Amino acid sequence: MSDSLKKWLIRMVKILFPIAILTFVFMQGKKELSGLSLKESLEAIKLMPAGGFTLTIVLGAIAVSTMFFYDYLLIKSLNLRVSVGKIFRVSWTANSLNGIVGFGGLAGAGIRTMLYKEHIDDTKQLVKGIAWMTPSMLSGLSLLAFFVLIDVFSAKELLAEKQWLWIALIGVFLFLPVYLISSKHKGKETASATLTFKYTLVSVIEWLSAASVAHAILILLGSDIPASSVYGIFILSAIAGLISLVPGGFGTFDLTFILGFKYVGVQEEIVLTALLLYRIVYYFIPFILGLIFAIFEFGGNAIKKIEDKPIIGPALETTSVIWAVQRNFLSSLAYWALATLVFLTGLVQFILSIFPPDEGDFALFTQLIPPSVAYIANGLLFGTSLILLMSVTIYNRTKRTYWIVCGALVVGIIGNILKGFEIEETLWYAVMLSIFYFSSHLFTRIRKRVTAIGTLVRVGLLYYLVYSYFVLGLSTALLVNTEERFMTYTPSEFHLIFWTGIIFFILYYVGTVVLFEMKQKEQFGVSMTNEQLKDFFHTYGGNFLSHLVFLEDKQFFLSSDKKVLIQFARSGKKIIVLGDPAGEKESFREALQEFYDRADLFGYDIIFYQVDAELMPLYHDFGNNFFKLGEEAIVDLTTFTISGKKRAGMRATKNRFEREGYSFDIIHPPFSPEFLTELKDVSDKWLGKKNEKGFSLGYFDEAYLSHAPIAILRNTEQNIVSFMNIMPVYKEGVLSVDLMRHYPDAPSGIMDAMFINLFEWAKGEGYTTFNIGMAPLSNVGQSVTSFWSERVAGEVFNNIRYMYSFNGLRKFKDKYDPTWEARYLAHRKNRSLPATMIEVSRLIGKGMPKKK
Repeated sequence: MSDSLKKWLIRMVKILFPIAILTFVFMQGKKELSGLSLKESLEAIKLMPAGGFTLTIVLGAIAVSTMFFYDYLLIKSLNLRVSVGKIFRVSWTANSLNGIVGFGGLAGAGIRTMLYKEHIDDTKQLVKGIAWMTPSMLSGLSLLAFFVLIDVFSAKELLAEKQWLWIALIGVFLFLPVYLISSKHKGKETASATLTFKYTLVSVIEWLSAASVAHAILILLGSDIPASSVYGIFILSAIAGLISLVPGGFGTFDLTFILGFKYVGVQEEIVLTALLLYRIVYYFIPFILGLIFAIFEFGGNAIKKIEDKPIIGPALETTSVIWAVQRNFLSSLAYWALATLVFLTGLVQFILSIFPPDEGDFALFTQLIPPSVAYIANGLLFGTSLILLMSVTIYNRTKRTYWIVCGALVVGIIGNILKGFEIEETLWYAVMLSIFYFSSHLFTRIRKRVTAIGTLVRVGLLYYLVYSYFVLGLSTALLVNTEERFMTYTPSEFHLIFWTGIIFFILYYVGTVVLFEMKQKEQFGVSMTNEQLKDFFHTYGGNFLSHLVFLEDKQFFLSSDKKVLIQFARSGKKIIVLGDPAGEKESFREALQEFYDRADLFGYDIIFYQVDAELMPLYHDFGNNFFKLGEEAIVDLTTFTISGKKRAGMRATKNRFEREGYSFDIIHPPFSPEFLTELKDVSDKWLGKKNEKGFSLGYFDEAYLSHAPIAILRNTEQNIVSFMNIMPVYKEGVLSVDLMRHYPDAPSGIMDAMFINLFEWAKGEGYTTFNIGMAPLSNVGQSVTSFWSERVAGEVFNNIRYMYSFNGLRKFKDKYDPTWEARYLAHRKNRSLPATMIEVSRLIGKGMPKKK
């Protein structure tokens, strides 16, 4: 069997085995727990004495804290100088997130590697130390399995009912001697027998502490089961969860836990309640605190200190793909942690706002302020929960969402005070607000692009939340129990709460977005004078489209080294760049990276219009797809001639216009008002009822025309009948033209006469290359095998209705034997091509801007 096949089989086992285990757990759980009542389980919480829940939280925190000693021993074995406080934070973050996220221990290993890396020179040594420490967390469970085997910790009833657990129990027990023997064989400081023994001792304490939390919860719920049975069932449940390879053993641990205590006579409702409380105090609450630690450990400069990306080697037994996913997750962990906290806060508030406040607090509150205020406050909390749930996109790091969330947290504090002095909820909102205050530096984006699909998903989620709240709340209100304060909102009170929340949500969300946009001063591009633009082009050069910067419909982006200029226009939430960047090609990549970073800051998509094929690899590196817009005709003036039999038609055209008294001339700026008036008349007659286009096409504007010479053709009365404005390309020997206009009743062949004379003049002036413009959609989307999106985009583009029809344009230009160079549109891969073309078409169709 080949190595690649073995690796593939191993990967399949890792994927399919947990799925098979979860399927088995589901089938067994459905059969074994079909009679269990969730309502009665929740009622069992009332059996706990006052302060019992707080005690379990403290015990859970102590149990999780014992895992600190794994990291402490690791750091000591590597002789690193790390503060105890940081060791504790890293340990808590790694272990609490690993219990939820998992990745077979890779989450914890990756976090440790990233956060300890700055303290060690040899990263490989750190990776080896972490790799050896990770399995040691099971060595204590292996030792405790021995005590279950000899019945010190009793689980006889469970083993008798589920005999397959014997195999798992014995297998886990055998892990410890193998692990100890391996450490003896390695004999290294980070994997020595002494260190392994210490790790094992910590592991025993960890598992016993976790079992003690479960034991304390059962005692608080009124169960008097012997401690030996509690520890035995817990250890066996932990083993079952271990072999499932599911993070935290979710599913298998839970089923084994419930069945084990069921077989020793504990009421199922009490067991389920104990399990829920155990998950809350040992996993959920530590996970929340771990997220808070992650925000500060991975935010700001923490990641910047890590110069090289961490690489987890063969010791972690994983693939590069899995590690790449994990690495990306860890690098943005602070933002995801904040988003998770916001979501969980919103979800808990969403549920709590269905129910009234505690009876005692509510009674005290009603003596001060009328009850209707509490109902309105609860409505505000419902609206706040919707805002928080809709703001999980805070991982995008936008300032707008940051301020929306901060404002909602302030409202949450006020609402919980007015609802009835809800101390726990108020304190939590205050903690969240403090976290956001100290995390403000993480939010650098002004806004993030909102896609149509994303909007639909959020609207659908909002509708589902509102509908669910209405159904749950109203059904609860209809079940009024007059003997208790539990579930005592009447339908009318609930309607007041519901509509207060909806109105508040709409007004707050819309108001904050509008206010933010009004106050946000966007500075995307830079201002440049015409003199500065000319100086840039004369210093660094330009391209065929550079001269269009002198139209008043563009903005400019200048690279940080001042060597690259990008001209663009905004259309909606899109930045449409005209042509390739101008300037030094060696700086293009850095300039584009700066440009993309700037666009990302403001939530813009970037589209490049009419780019050269030469730079396609560069645009591809930035995640772009391409659409061929057409081909541009480039005439080689060094070989151009009207001599010879092949060019007889051109000679005849030129001679005819000369015989009829037409004269060609080049007029240089500055232009007289009378000259510009003549040109304006020609342009207006040529346009007729058509409108000027813009962006990639010049329009008649005196300021624009004044920046370069204009070629004209006069008749025998010395009236101008046709003109072309010359476009400098700011490259030696290269020239182009833009506007090509003539009177509608001008003689046929007038454009040929203009081009022939212009070519000869340019050749005499030392120019070697002349660009006579594009043949749009030349050979684009013509085949039945062409991409459907390209054919649709072609139809969209074809309907822009330029000043002339595309039909025959290539044939007209072909007579000059040009070299045809393809021009492309570059757009993000996950963006619709037809929609992109519509956006570009709209921009071109806007034409010249209105004069102020």
